[in-house]
Amino acid sequence: MLNKAKLNFFVDAIILVAFIAVALASVILVAMPHEGFRGGRNPAYYETVLFLTRSDWNDIHVWAGVALMVGIVVHVVLHWRWIVRMLRGFVRGGRSAAPWPGEAEPCLAVVTDGEN
Repeated sequence: MLNKAKLNFFVDAIILVAFIAVALASVILVAMPHEGFRGGRNPAYYETVLFLTRSDWNDIHVWAGVALMVGIVVHVVLHWRWIVRMLRGFVRGGRSAAPWPGEAEPCLAVVTDGEN
């Protein structure tokens, strides 16, 4: 069983990889010439970038986008309590009323070397 920190890392890693795939596919799709009529005499129809055709890059773009959206939804679900708590603090105009269970109140400590 994954603990919460490992699960968050795994979800965030999936989001990062999906984002990079969407961004890369987007740049390549913008840079590749449009294929025009499918199956026609357009010579650009069969061009490849990194051994993938425009259709392949489009599929990567779409499915990486789906993975990105699912990862973001899972990320929000995992952090929902924190999101609600922060929103309550903003609505109240400051810190939330109580710290998380097991969390100490923040304090300011002044440390000196003993010589005044």
